[in-house]
Amino acid sequence: MSAALPLAIYQAAAQGGCQKIDRWLRRKGAHIDARCLEAAGSCLLHAAAVAGQVAMVLELIRRKASVDVQNDEGGTALMEACMAGHQQIVLDLLEAAASLEVHSFRGGTALLCAASSGHTGIVRELLSRGARVDARDSINGTALMHAASQGHGDVLSLLLAHCHTTLSGNFVDHRDELGESALTCAVAGGHEECVRRMLHAGADALIEAGGELTALQLAVVLPARYTSCGCVHGMHMRTVDMRLCLYCASSKA
Repeated sequence: MSAALPLAIYQAAAQGGCQKIDRWLRRKGAHIDARCLEAAGSCLLHAAAVAGQVAMVLELIRRKASVDVQNDEGGTALMEACMAGHQQIVLDLLEAAASLEVHSFRGGTALLCAASSGHTGIVRELLSRGARVDARDSINGTALMHAASQGHGDVLSLLLAHCHTTLSGNFVDHRDELGESALTCAVAGGHEECVRRMLHAGADALIEAGGELTALQLAVVLPARYTSCGCVHGMHMRTVDMRLCLYCASSKA
């Protein structure tokens, strides 16, 4: 049985301490995929990936570290690199055959992690390598919803374009188990550009979502982000330099 990964050795991987890692691996019972109990069951590859240690990641891969090992939350090194925005490490892990479709215990995939964190280049790379744009998290949320809720407009546009070419059906109005859609996520977050892009893609502002409110109604009950500006519809998004009427925009979509 392999020994647990000591916290000091886990930290050494995050700091690029190759010599310290090498000495530990020479010990009896030490294993390159050992998990650190104090770091949510993460291993050396997790530590190097999240810290952006390219050389360490390559060395661990050379030593046959398992690229798809999961920590206590089901996360992989690829997911960690996607969340942290370390594109070179993402590329190195993919070249080592890291899986695009491993799900964390909350349903996250590498694409969902990258979309939620707003890393456009990584999202583009994952999609080009076949990542499923319709992958769902544990509450049936999609990458579109993750990007919209965080206000990542460029990622959202990239995902929408990919959806248009690879999916059929009304994917823009997909709702999760809470009844939320990408549009209502964007409205709730006050992300005007994401709202605009979802409406342009054909999202329906009049479909009921979570809490039985439509995106249009949700805009009304969020006074900190939305206000009437005199339009006959009275439902404009408040911004510094422009106002977007959800009713007018949804009618034109």
